[in-house]
Amino acid sequence: MTTRMPTVTRRSLFLLPLLAALAQVPFALRPAAAQEVGVGVEVGVAPPPLRVETVPPPPSPAHEWVPGHWQWNGAQWVWRPGHYLRRPSPVSYWVPAAWVPTPSGRYRYVPGHWARR
Repeated sequence: MTTRMPTVTRRSLFLLPLLAALAQVPFALRPAAAQEVGVGVEVGVAPPPLRVETVPPPPSPAHEWVPGHWQWNGAQWVWRPGHYLRRPSPVSYWVPAAWVPTPSGRYRYVPGHWARR
């Protein structure tokens, strides 16, 4: 005797890969500052000097300027321009992303992030 899976269960199993794919959508919609190279990534080529940016007035007192930085795309350096982000709390401030030299002569990416005062 065979047992049939309930329709709901079969649908759920069918939707799992779709839901897993959709879970990635919020990442794609986040601001550019949040779409960074992964933590722990190292590059053998030094980034170019930071660019001087003209900082426009903030959209509100709750916004903080996130400075532009260089991002490695796997083949070359790409400039990610600065922009404003809304502070998660009044005591938050932005710690800029950085490429830190390592003892091996490579550069390790440290992503920008919010910190508390």
